[in-house]
Amino acid sequence: MSLKTTFDHQLRRGYATYLGLVNYDWLQEFMLDVIRHNAQSYPKLVNGIQAQLRLQPKEISQFLEFAMAVAQQWQFGPVAVVVSDVSSYQEVHTLGLLTEKICRVHPFWDLEAAEEWLNSAVADESKARAAAAVVE
Repeated sequence: MSLKTTFDHQLRRGYATYLGLVNYDWLQEFMLDVIRHNAQSYPKLVNGIQAQLRLQPKEISQFLEFAMAVAQQWQFGPVAVVVSDVSSYQEVHTLGLLTEKICRVHPFWDLEAAEEWLNSAVADESKARAAAAVVE
């Protein structure tokens, strides 16, 4: 298993690539790396095409607990995760449902669709912030 992350602070975008079997430790490491690079609010594209997400129920609970704890301090941007197998897709989808109040997480089958969704999510968030500013 390996994880490679890069953060483009000028473009305000994060990228990660997972290889091999992904478990809770690797998900937590990704989130800690995001925090270390002060990229919490950035949209993030995760390439998991050569990875398999396999979480035990206990690990899902651990991840949710960790995500809720860090979300008390920071707001996280949307995350698009590109996968290559049905099980990983289902697990990412489940994580997205469980963390929907923390950040938007969505599985995809291809990079192009993931990029399009991230661009749309960023535009939606910008519109929501602008509307909130008008109300204030």
